[in-house]
Order: sequence, then structure tokens, then C-alpha cells
Amino acid sequence: MKKLILLSLVLAWLFILSTTALAADSPYLIDDADLFTEDEEQLLLDEIEAVMSAHEIDVVIHTTPDTDGKDIVSYCDDYYDNGGYAADGVIFVISMAERDYYTSTAGNMIYDLPSYEIESLCQPIVSYLSSGDYCSAVSLYLQRLDEHLDSVKESGNYDYDYEHNYNYDYDYRYDDGYDFSYTRGGHTVTFSLSTLQSEIIIIVLSVAAAAFITEMLKRKMNTAVKQRDANNYIVHGSFVLNGSHDFFIGSHVSRRPLPQQNNNSHHGGGGGGHSGGGGVHVSSGGVHHGGGGGKF
Repeated sequence: MKKLILLSLVLAWLFILSTTALAADSPYLIDDADLFTEDEEQLLLDEIEAVMSAHEIDVVIHTTPDTDGKDIVSYCDDYYDNGGYAADGVIFVISMAERDYYTSTAGNMIYDLPSYEIESLCQPIVSYLSSGDYCSAVSLYLQRLDEHLDSVKESGNYDYDYEHNYNYDYDYRYDDGYDFSYTRGGHTVTFSLSTLQSEIIIIVLSVAAAAFITEMLKRKMNTAVKQRDANNYIVHGSFVLNGSHDFFIGSHVSRRPLPQQNNNSHHGGGGGGHSGGGGVHVSSGGVHHGGGGGKF
């Protein structure tokens, strides 16, 4: 009996160790800055896997003490590219060196999660990052990411494949070269090309008729005769000039210094504490990414 109890305790301990090791070795949660406890890592890993399973993308959370001399945008893009992750995915990085946070998107996620949505998604988590509650910050980030992707599915938003072809969830069918229809959200709408042609002809004729009528009315209203001088508007003998004098009143000169060229000026960067990096860009490996982030 004692042996059975001892064996059970050993198996339970091995299970706990294997679970902890799984969380520590997960390629989707890399806590190089050591910001999470073991329990927090397991909690976040469960949330990561839930988002990945629900939306069929890779979701990576990575903390780092520094960015290896790179700017935060390049670091995030390269980390995702070099990690062997899926074509469609997101990486969220917290860098302690400059207190940066940044989201890099790849594949379809570039357009499902544009930079302005990233800014909105991350706005509530900044206070948690600033106060050092990194687990709550990442947990809230994953929750809001999941909610956003759910709303994208419900709204029938367009997606973008990795070959740069837009798929707008439209089903076009052409019939006899005249009619075509598209389906969106379960509703089918059919247009007749011949009807469109008739409407275009009517519009063109209406514009032409309106222009002709306007020009005729304009010509009828133009009854004035051009005069070369003002003699016809002066009553003869009503104006007599007895003399004229010129007086110098004074002068005013305003001066302003010419702007000096500053050879030490720098361009780039972003105000308001934002790291920038919004929009679609190409990583050092030639992969397209989107993203956005800021400082905490």
C-alpha cells in the first residue's frame, strides 16, 4: 500500500514537472525577461492556445531584456520570421531595455488587425505594463485580440492571402455576358449589364442637355457692352481738377532673420510615446508585416 502511495506521488510530481517544462519550453511563450511566474506562464499559455485554436493562427508572446541593438519593429519582425511560425500570425513583444511594447502581424493578420486596431486593442493594457503587472497586461491583450478576431468573422470582413490577392467574400457569377450577381452575408444581388448601360446613356444625355441649356441662358444674360474708358459714365462738366500735390508721409521697413540650416537635425520617430511602425512594411528577410506599438 505504501509503495502504491509513493508511486502515485512520484507520478503526480512528474506530471507537474512535465507541465511546467511544457510551459517553459513553449515556442509561443518566451519569457526571456523573466516577467512571469511559472503559474502565470501556464495560465498565459492556456489562453494563447485557446486563441490559436479558435482563429487558426499563431500567437506568440515574447519578453526580452533588450532588442539586440535593433529597433523594436525590426526585432519583432525578425523574431517571428526566424521562429518558423505560421504564415498567418501575431507576435506581441515586451522589451524592457527601452520599455517598448509592439505587435507584429503576418499574412492575413496584417489586414485583420491593422495598426489603428492594434492601438485601440493595446490602449487599456498600458497601465498594467507601467505598473509592472505584466501577466494581467498580456492576459487582457489576448482577451481583446480574441474579441477583435471574433468581430472580424461576424462582420464578414475581407481577408488577404499571402500571395497578395484580396478575397472580399464576394461570389461573382456572370451570365450570358450581360448579368452578374454577388453573394455577401447570405444575400445574393443580381445586376443587369444592359440596365446599367441604359442608365449610363440617360445620365450622359441629361448632363449634355443641362450643359446646352445653361450655355444658352448664359448667352442671353450677357447684354453688357465692353467699354475702353470711363468717358461714357461721366456727366460732362461735372468734374474739375484745380490742382494736385504729392506728399511723402513716411516709410516702414520690417526685417526678419533668415532661417539657419541645422546640419544636426534628425528625421523620424514619433511623438506621444508611440514607437510607430504602423502600416505594411517588409522585414529584413523580405517578408511583409504590419504592426503597431508604443512605450509604457
